This record gives sequence, C-alpha cells and structure tokens, in this order.
Amino acid sequence: MARRTTTTRADFPATQWTLIGEASGAGDRAREALNSLLANYLPALRSHLIFRKRFRSDEADELLQGFIADKVIERNLLSKADQARGKFRTLLLTALNNYVISVKRAEKAAKRQPGGSLRSIDDEGAEHLGAVEDAHVRTFEVEWARLVLNQTVERVREQCDSSQRPELWGILEMRILRPTLEGSEPTDYDTLVKQFQFKSPMQASNALITAKRMFVRQLREVISAYAQSEDEIDREIEELRDLLSGADPTDDSRIQS
Repeated sequence: MARRTTTTRADFPATQWTLIGEASGAGDRAREALNSLLANYLPALRSHLIFRKRFRSDEADELLQGFIADKVIERNLLSKADQARGKFRTLLLTALNNYVISVKRAEKAAKRQPGGSLRSIDDEGAEHLGAVEDAHVRTFEVEWARLVLNQTVERVREQCDSSQRPELWGILEMRILRPTLEGSEPTDYDTLVKQFQFKSPMQASNALITAKRMFVRQLREVISAYAQSEDEIDREIEELRDLLSGADPTDDSRIQS
C-alpha cells in the first residue's frame, strides 16, 4: 500500500448553524456546542495570528484565550451571527482582528501612562479598527480550505480501509493527492498497474474515477456541515478549488464534482 499522505484531522459539526444557536445560549448543552465550534475554528484563527499577524505561538495562544473569554463568552459574539449576512468564519476573523487591535492599543497606552486609567476602546470604531484586509481574509480562507481538505482526505482513507479497497486509496493518493499537496508528478499508470495488480491501465483509470467520486461525496458531506443547500455546497467547492489552486495540474488531477 502506498505511503499515506500526512494530514491533520479536524472534525466538523453536523449542522453548523444549529450549533451556533445552541452555543449562544446557556447551560451544559451550550457549553458543549461552543466547544465543538471552537475545536473547528481555532486552528485557522491561530494560523492567522502566527503566519499573517506574525505573533509568536505563545502570544497567539494568549490572544485566542482572551478573545474567547472576552468576546465569544462574556460578550456573546455568537448572538451576532446571522446566516443571511455572510460566512460565520468571516465574522470570527473580523472580531478577532478587532480584539487584537484593541489589546495592542491598550498595551501601548498603558506604557505611555503607567498607573493611569484606560478608557476602553474595544467597541469604538470597530468597523474601521478591525477592517480585515483582503490578503488577510485570503490567508485565513486558505487555512480553512486546508482543514476541509484534511477532513475529507481522512474520511476517504477510512472508507477505503473499512471497505478493504487499498488500491482506491493508493491510486487517489499517487495520482491526485500527492501532486496536489506536494507538487510531485502523478505516478504513471504502468507503475500503478504493477503496484496494485490491475489488469490494465484502463482498469486503473476506472479505479481512479471511482476514488474521485468517493472523494467528492465525502467532500460534499464535510461541506454540508456548514453549507445550507446544494447550490451553496457547489459554490463552496469552487471557492475551495480557487483557494488551493497552485501549479497547473495534469488533466486527471482535477477532482471534478
């Protein structure tokens, strides 16, 4: 069996907007819903702070803890989430940027006036203070796309394992995943025929079609956790392709839906 592509698993909620509604409430169920949401979104937010904002990992962790305590929990940020107004992850990113700006400005003010009282600026001019630059949004969206891809890859791998179809995982990995994720050349069909004991290159090609269909089904299932319709899922897939596109792939290295 081919070497497995390294991924980091990130589980997505069954119904995202239902979870958001539950998490904005109170009680044990709200805490569980909030924990599920945070587990899904924090990796992308943390990467945004480290790779885009250039904070050290310990600084990023401290800022995220403060953001969760102050904005998400105490000020109930989730109550402001509105499905009609756009993506929940963009709301989180904007709120986090607002929070970071206010924290850093407060720190500078404290250094200038030690011991003096500080007027809160957390909610003043939030729109322009936390305006999220297009480049920052794209960085965050790319990280999100990678989480979706990792979750999908893990599900496909588990499905191939459980159905005892290692050849499907192998051909998907060697023709699609490695070229996409690592920039390597797709393995030629003659090699795949020998390695996985296909009868012909045509049979190997048909197996790849099956594997790609499996991937797309799992991808749509992952996206359905936060998309509300088939049209929205289709749009999200196109956006993910744009975000993750790099070098020109070979014809059959595109995962079509």
